[in-house]
Amino acid sequence: MIDIYSTKDDVLTAVTDNGWSLEQASIALRDDQEVVMAATLQEPWAINFASHALRVDKAFNLMLVLHNRKALRFINNQLRADKQFVLEAVASDGRLLQYVIDLFKADKDIVLAAIAQTSAAFEYASDSLKANKQFVLNAMAQDSAVVEYASDTSKNW
Repeated sequence: MIDIYSTKDDVLTAVTDNGWSLEQASIALRDDQEVVMAATLQEPWAINFASHALRVDKAFNLMLVLHNRKALRFINNQLRADKQFVLEAVASDGRLLQYVIDLFKADKDIVLAAIAQTSAAFEYASDSLKANKQFVLNAMAQDSAVVEYASDTSKNW
């Protein structure tokens, strides 16, 4: 069990075993990137116990979601709704498309960036994009394997 007086080493040990422990850490340690990263690798929701400064830090959150895709569901809503942030994230790991907000699953730029990284990302694209003949053809120009995830209607062109 840790408390606000626990050392960084003690907190790192605790959050590595149980990310929820971050809630009990001192304010200073909830602002420490190493501690917060360790906590969120164990429990993505723990990002909610991080300092406000870390919760809104684009670079830190990008690093976080690239280490733990599920964390994208729990990061700051402003970042989740930031097209440039999401575009950068899916361009680095296309499988993150699974966790983006629905608006971006229907965004052609974001889906194409995700597909460029891995064709499997197309599985998480919106149904409307999967059924859009022109979009599917454009996506197939990047990687023909996307046809596996296209709608049945798309496969019959």
